[in-house]
Amino acid sequence: MKIKHLYLSAGIPSNNKLFIMRQAVAKDAPRIISVAEGVENFQMSEYSRGIDKEELLFWISNPSAIVVVVSSKSDLIGYGYGHCLSKKWFYFDEFAVSPDFRNMGVGKEMYKFLREECRARGFHVIQGIVKESQVDSLGYWTKLGFVHGSKCTWVEDWIDEE
Repeated sequence: MKIKHLYLSAGIPSNNKLFIMRQAVAKDAPRIISVAEGVENFQMSEYSRGIDKEELLFWISNPSAIVVVVSSKSDLIGYGYGHCLSKKWFYFDEFAVSPDFRNMGVGKEMYKFLREECRARGFHVIQGIVKESQVDSLGYWTKLGFVHGSKCTWVEDWIDEE
């Protein structure tokens, strides 16, 4: 398992500067869900309910997925995950950092880690969806080098809602 140690200083108490980034394991699922519940996630429709533990465990165990976590001491403070849509195309579903650790570079470093993992697996493009109404999120991803993709309308058919 690839592990990256990261030392940050901006706005972080002196006893808490070491962060560890790595691939997630099944025992991380409850802590990932806890972080997700504390942040605005990618709720793209009235049917999406945030992270589902069963689905998260599927992605953690799926070799075509990448699920990364960032921890500070024993606390998981951020996560990002997505999956392979084709041999060259990675799509990220979720990406979040706990509010107490924002604006310190944690998310930026977590994305670098995710990007390195994608490059190592041979992906050529990383895509995700951000609501136009999430101006801060759009600005964040633009600063990381993302560009607006084609203008599409999200369509869905939730077969279990019949």
